[in-house]
Amino acid sequence: MRGSNQTYLIRIQQHAREWGVVVGDTFETESSVIAFGARDVDGSGSRDQEVVLKVVKQTGDEWHSGEVLAAFNGTGLVRVYEHAPGAVLLERLRPGNSLSELSLNGRDEEATNILADVIQQMSAVELSTSERESAKRASLPHCPTVHDWAKGFDRYLATGDDQIPNNLVAAAQRTYVDLYGSNRRPRLLHGDLQHYNVLFDSARAWLAIDPKGVVGEIEYEVGAVLRNPYEQPQLFLSRSTIERRLQQFTKKLNLDFERALAWAFAQAVLSAIWSIEDGFAVDATNPALRLANVIRPMLLTFAIGRFTPAEPGVKRKMPEANATFAGSIPQNYDHYLGPILFEPYAADLASRLDISKDASVLELACGTGIVTRRLLDRLGPDARLLATDLNDSMLDYARARFGSGDTAEWKQADASDLPFADRSFDAAVCQFGLMFFPDKERAVRETYRVLKPGGTFLFNVWDAIEQNDLPHTAHEVVSEFFADNPPDFYNVPFSFHDPETIRSLLSTAGFDDIQLTLLPLEAIAVSATDAAKGLVHGNPIINAIRERDESKIPEIEAALASAIAARYGDAPVRARMQALICRARR
Repeated sequence: MRGSNQTYLIRIQQHAREWGVVVGDTFETESSVIAFGARDVDGSGSRDQEVVLKVVKQTGDEWHSGEVLAAFNGTGLVRVYEHAPGAVLLERLRPGNSLSELSLNGRDEEATNILADVIQQMSAVELSTSERESAKRASLPHCPTVHDWAKGFDRYLATGDDQIPNNLVAAAQRTYVDLYGSNRRPRLLHGDLQHYNVLFDSARAWLAIDPKGVVGEIEYEVGAVLRNPYEQPQLFLSRSTIERRLQQFTKKLNLDFERALAWAFAQAVLSAIWSIEDGFAVDATNPALRLANVIRPMLLTFAIGRFTPAEPGVKRKMPEANATFAGSIPQNYDHYLGPILFEPYAADLASRLDISKDASVLELACGTGIVTRRLLDRLGPDARLLATDLNDSMLDYARARFGSGDTAEWKQADASDLPFADRSFDAAVCQFGLMFFPDKERAVRETYRVLKPGGTFLFNVWDAIEQNDLPHTAHEVVSEFFADNPPDFYNVPFSFHDPETIRSLLSTAGFDDIQLTLLPLEAIAVSATDAAKGLVHGNPIINAIRERDESKIPEIEAALASAIAARYGDAPVRARMQALICRARR
C-alpha cells in the first residue's frame, strides 16, 4: 500500500484478526486507511459478508465515530458491525457512488431532496433535555455539543492570526453564541453531512458515512450542505441556490429557515478556522469564507439579530432584538430616503388601486407608513386598512406618525404566515417588500389565501441596481472603503426583478390576470448631503459599516455626497430610478 507507514498496517491487521476479516484491497486517505474485505458471520466459512475496515490515523473528530454510528443503528447511515477507538468495521455499500455526482451533473434539486430524506431518517435519534445538557451518557461518552465546537472562535482570536478578518470572525461568533444559547429540541447530528458523505447502495439506497457526531438542533445539520459540492462554487455561492436549498429543507423537515441560514453563516467561518488549525492557508478565495460573505447580508435582509427559543411546534415569528432596523434607522429611512426613493412610487402604487371606497385592504411590509398614508387618502371613511410589518421597530415608528383621527389599523405580522382568515380582504398592497421575504412562494400563497375571490394583489419591486443610480453609487463607494470584505446589502433589494420569475411565482400561487409594468421615475434629493446621509444611515448597511470600522462613517458620507454631486448634481440631485409594478387578481 503506497503512502502508508507500518503502524497503520499493523493496526489494520490487528483489527482484522480481532473481527475475523480477510482483507483485500487497501488504500489510504488523508485522515485514514481503508481496507475492503469479507468475513464469515454464520460459521459456514463462506466469507459472505462484505465489509470495510477503517482505521483513523490520529485522534480527532472521527476517533470515536464508531460510537456515533452505533447510536444511529443504521438509521440513515451505514451500519457499523464492530468498533473500537480509532477503528470501525462497516457494511460495504455498492456501488458506493457519491451524491456529489448528482449536483455536479445539474441535478442539485434532486440531490438536496435526498439529503433532506437522509436527515429526516437520522432525526429520529432525538435527545431529552438532560441529554442536551450533558452528552456524556454511556453510549456516547465522547460526543461533543455545538457549544463545545464554539471554542474554535476563541482559539482563533487568541492566536492573533489575520487570515480571516476579525470582524467576520466576531460576527460569526456572536451569531453562533446566540444560536446555541437558544438551542431547541437537541438531537444527535452527523456533524459533517454533505454530498461527499452520502453514498448510494443498491440495497438500502442513499446512506450517510463518516459522521463526526455532535449534539444540537436539526437546523445546524444543513450548514455543511450549503458549502458543497466544493468543486462547483458557482453553484453553492449563488443566492438563489442557497434560498432554494433552504426552502427544500424547510418544507421537508419543518426547519426554521432563518436559524438554518444563520447556522450556515457561522459554520462557514468556523470551517475556515478549522482549515487553518489543520495547517492550510486561507484567504478571501476560500469557498467557506466566500459563502459566509454571501450569507451575511442575507441575515440583515431577514432581520436576524438575536435568536429566541420557541415552544415545540410553534413557528418563531421574530427575533427578540431586531438588529436590522433598530435605533435611528427607521427615522433616517423615513426622513431622508422616503422623499427621494419611496414617496414617488407610493403615490403611483396607491393611484393604481382600483377598488370601492369601502373596501378592506391589507398592506404588507408597511415600513414607516409611506404607502399607508397614500392609501388612507385614496380610501373612503368606511374602508378598512390594516397595515402590517414583520419588524416591530418600523411598525412602532409608522404608528407614531399617524394621528388619533387616522383609521389605519396596525399589526405585527409575518407575510409568510398571515394571522388572518381566508378571503378577508379585497386587496393586498406591498411596496418594495417582496424582495426581502425569505420564502417568497409561501408569502404569495398566503396573500392569495387571505384575498377574496376577484381580489387584487398590487406590489412593486426594484429593477436591477444598475438602473437605480443612487443605491448603485452608494454600493460602489462603500465597497471601495472595504475592498477585502465589502458590505453586500445593496445587492439584496435589487435582486428580485426578473419578470418571468415573478409571473411564475404568481401563477403558481393561483393568481391570474397578471400585469407587469416597468416604471422609470426621477429620484430627486434636496442635496447630495441629504441623499448620502439617507443611503448610509437609512438602511441596514450602517450595521455592516459599524462592524467593519465605525470611525469611517463620516468619511464614507463625505465621499458618497461628493460622488453623487459629481454624477447627478447638487441642490437638487436628479438621478434615475426604476421599478417593476405588478398587479394580479385572485
